[in-house]
Amino acid sequence: RLTSLVVGTFAPFVAVFRAVNKMFENNKISGALTNIVIACFFLLWPILHIAAAAKDDKKNKKTTATMGWVFYLMFCLIVAAVRSGVRTAKKINGSLISDFFTTMMMYPMVCSQLMLDDFSTSNGVNSLPGGV
Repeated sequence: RLTSLVVGTFAPFVAVFRAVNKMFENNKISGALTNIVIACFFLLWPILHIAAAAKDDKKNKKTTATMGWVFYLMFCLIVAAVRSGVRTAKKINGSLISDFFTTMMMYPMVCSQLMLDDFSTSNGVNSLPGGV
């Protein structure tokens, strides 16, 4: 569990990789693109904040930092959609909005949960959306 939490904190795209691939098992290209987008959005968040700290111009500094937060929110939205899809397939109550706010506040825990999930129902049958 500690390993998945560390991976979820510093490389959430690795933690979510398996869940995304299971969701897009019938469409490998969509799964790969989703994983690439998750990785890019997550990595752009700290990169843009570091770039903003290095800038001297106050206006450009603010704009760059704001773009960093926009990429973080988009990352959270995609991870929340993946989590919502897993929850729906497993017939667990909740909503995309609650998943979004949970991901926004505690993304390492959400990614750890997705990494550790077995993606099966109690009878061992795959249960993710899309006929997977």
